[in-house]
Amino acid sequence: MLRWFNKLLDKVFKKAQKRKKFAKKSEEVLLTIKYKTGGQPSVEIRTKLPVTPVAAAKVDSSGKKDLWEDSFIDFVEELPRQERATRRFHLGLDWGTSFTKLILRDYGQGEKGNAFVLMPEGAGNGFRYPSVTFVDDGKIYFGTEAELRRVNAGEPILSLKMLVIDPKRFCSSAPGSSKLSYKDLAMLFLSHTISLGMNTAEMLAKRADKKAIMGMTLGVPTEQLETAAHSSIYLRLAQTAHIIAMKLGVDPQSMTETEAMDVIAEAHEMWETGGYVTDDPENYHQWLRPELGAAMLWGFKSPAIAPGLYSCVDVGAWTTDVSFFRIHSRARDEDFEEGVEKYGIAFYGGASRPPGMNFVDELLAKELKMARPEELRGKEEQLLNDKISPAVIDEAVDRFFDTYRMGFNSSYNKERNQPAWCNLNVMVIGGGSKVPKIKRRFKEFPIDGAGWRDPILLSNLGIPPDLYNIPSDGIAAKNQYQGDIDFLHVAYGLSVHSGDFPETTLSTQMEPFTPEPRVRRFKSPEELGYSDK
Repeated sequence: MLRWFNKLLDKVFKKAQKRKKFAKKSEEVLLTIKYKTGGQPSVEIRTKLPVTPVAAAKVDSSGKKDLWEDSFIDFVEELPRQERATRRFHLGLDWGTSFTKLILRDYGQGEKGNAFVLMPEGAGNGFRYPSVTFVDDGKIYFGTEAELRRVNAGEPILSLKMLVIDPKRFCSSAPGSSKLSYKDLAMLFLSHTISLGMNTAEMLAKRADKKAIMGMTLGVPTEQLETAAHSSIYLRLAQTAHIIAMKLGVDPQSMTETEAMDVIAEAHEMWETGGYVTDDPENYHQWLRPELGAAMLWGFKSPAIAPGLYSCVDVGAWTTDVSFFRIHSRARDEDFEEGVEKYGIAFYGGASRPPGMNFVDELLAKELKMARPEELRGKEEQLLNDKISPAVIDEAVDRFFDTYRMGFNSSYNKERNQPAWCNLNVMVIGGGSKVPKIKRRFKEFPIDGAGWRDPILLSNLGIPPDLYNIPSDGIAAKNQYQGDIDFLHVAYGLSVHSGDFPETTLSTQMEPFTPEPRVRRFKSPEELGYSDK
């Protein structure tokens, strides 16, 4: 109990110091703490503090909301009867330019754990949480709360993630805010989504009478992860956001700008003194994962995907991401049967660049003479079926295919053998997978010429057997996830700890294909059968 009591006092002093309201050293203020022990009446502890805030904190049972008053501290909390065992979780955070997807893996269930699709409150009973941040009247809002205020104010969508490619602008002041930069808002948004994951982890752990501890992995565009200036920004964002959500226990939803500045300053201080290392490659692997690589795990885990050569085309909101890779097994590809172990992935290469589905919406809006293309998001297929000729989006489809071709050009050198590419399989995911005209285009081989066989466009990607819905009661995984999968592949691939990701050979680790040189050799007299003549 003494340890708990000291931690509480430390929290009170930190809150007071931030607001710079102190009593004189000679003053003494009585501190009243009420707590409950399981099933027992509440107990009061009264003590005098030599230096205490004049404006004391009134903290509710969550310990996160404070109402500052000139009063005693009334803190009600259930006091643990003993130190609880921990339960390990890992959050896959797919921070999309328009929507964020979260998958939480519970490592308390089996060696590799079970994964749960999170449905954040306000996401419309779905898993796609708006990647929107909005500052309104000095307060900061995220997700659905931010989206509602943005629409009411008539403001356009601004993707914080897209700004990372321009570090100078990313660190500049954000519109509507007097104190915060785009980078600050991005950090706060990530800490908010980490808090959403931790809320679910705590709920599940509590059902098992354990304490939740949670790591996380953030998905990063592959080409930015390979650039030191960008990868260091993503690493610092991930680590400081994790500090805010996990170590400070703060969800910044609806926080004032002044409070946010205090929290950010404290997180940076903890980062500076907490032993976080940025120049260790292993540190990057623990916190960050290339989105192209993460998406490959779905194919590796799904029983519907056999070993072989694959391309994954992810047509997202702002970019199109393409990867080419081979899944290996202990059997030959043509002899594969369900149950045969897949043991590794060889990543050949890929490409990632704009545009994405937002460009499709711009073309449709232009045809309809609409001022706000974002209002057409998710309605593309219906419009192309009912009102608009599919030819209107030809320019967008051609540019998506150009990225596909670029990815192939960077990959072919790893297996420069035309027959090996005759069995290429293509999986199309993301928003583009919802539009048949876009999806059908990838039935063509990336380049023209004789001898190239059109790839197989996969219609059934299956579902990994360890992906479930959150249980309504208890903690055991019961109902396997059966919903929409077109936006979940990256988040699923991020939900495993770096040490549990299958053995992967990266493009930079693969030697270019060099066929054995053909040597012309004359047959010997013995081989010709007339050596004795």
